[in-house]
Amino acid sequence: MMLLRSERRTVVLAVLAGTFAACGLLFQQTPLPLLVFSIGGLLVAAFRVGQVVGSRTARANAGTHATSATDPDANAESTATTSLVAEREDRVDNVVDFHTALSERGGNTEPSTGDIDRIVAQLAEYPAYVDLLKRQLHSVTTVSQDAAESLLKSLLDVDQRVTTLMGFLQSAGSSDSSERILRRIEDQLSGCRQHLVNLGDEQKQSSQDAIAFQSKLAAETDSVLQVLDGVQQIARQTTMLSLNVSIEAARVGDLGKGFAVIAHEIRSLAGEVQHLADNVHERVSGLMSSVSADLREQSQKRQDTETLAMGRVTDALGLLTTNLVLLLQHQREVLGRVKAENEDIAQPIMAMMGSIQFQDIVRQQIEQITSMAQEVEVHVGEVREGLATPSTIRQVEMLTERLDRLASSYVMREQRDIHSAVLGNGGSAAAAVVSIELF
Repeated sequence: MMLLRSERRTVVLAVLAGTFAACGLLFQQTPLPLLVFSIGGLLVAAFRVGQVVGSRTARANAGTHATSATDPDANAESTATTSLVAEREDRVDNVVDFHTALSERGGNTEPSTGDIDRIVAQLAEYPAYVDLLKRQLHSVTTVSQDAAESLLKSLLDVDQRVTTLMGFLQSAGSSDSSERILRRIEDQLSGCRQHLVNLGDEQKQSSQDAIAFQSKLAAETDSVLQVLDGVQQIARQTTMLSLNVSIEAARVGDLGKGFAVIAHEIRSLAGEVQHLADNVHERVSGLMSSVSADLREQSQKRQDTETLAMGRVTDALGLLTTNLVLLLQHQREVLGRVKAENEDIAQPIMAMMGSIQFQDIVRQQIEQITSMAQEVEVHVGEVREGLATPSTIRQVEMLTERLDRLASSYVMREQRDIHSAVLGNGGSAAAAVVSIELF
């Protein structure tokens, strides 16, 4: 029996409805791209079934009329063909029965040519969605790879700079110049301490010697002065005695002339003693002056020694100050180098912080792809309901229109360019530019 065009259309819709029904059961467990390709393949298979059934039925009817009267073998072949066609018709009837039951449940309406064209147009947009999804995922992969490579490069740069800085600090801390400066400072400090100790010892010894000399000189001078005082006292008494003798000699007259001579000699002797005492006194005074001069000279020498020692200490302190200045300058150079290296290290670290933020870009891209998949899932559900109730298929929004609404939330120019290249509507995709949300 030959199938009419409307009957073949019914078979197509029945197979398509059954396909979408089966896909609907597996939708939650089947990947979305595989579901799209499965739907397209089943659609083509449905059309092919209709064509094969129609063509074979036509050939079978024509062959039966042409060969039934002339060739027994042809009659047998025609009988076999008729049986095969009957078997196919039974299968098609089963599909039609399924479609009839589905139509009764969905409103029992018959699709028109426009509905079929609408369904075909809806399904024809799925390859574009698959291409868009593939390119967006490739963009996400590229962003992640570029960010990871940039991060790794920055880490290697930081590692190299840190290694250089540590080597510089180690060499600066153990450099010969620093050690030489520190050793000179220690030697100069030791020399200053020794000079101060020697100066103290010399001053102490000089003071002790001066005190001892003064004490001895005072004692000797006192003893000499005491002797001189005794001599002077004897000279005075002798002079007084000679005067008394002269007076007594004059009283007795000629008998006292001998005593007068003796008194004169005693007086002369007393004068000599007095002169000697005066001479000794002068010498003692000269000695005291000489001692005072020696003491002043020793004091001057001690002062000169102290001045020389203080000059040595001052020179040592000056060298110490110079070495400290050199050490401080060296430390400033080290700190300046460390500061410069820290600034150089901070730059790749900031670059790393920027590269680490690629995770936010990837997250937002994946969220948009997830939203796209959800829109497609809703669209597939609406198309499936449209197949069950063909009169509502015209109310189903086109997939490109749904995807165009998502284009306004793109955060990268590359996403908008991909969207424009795949769907060919760059104006709506690039209309809104959303800033990338970073932490």
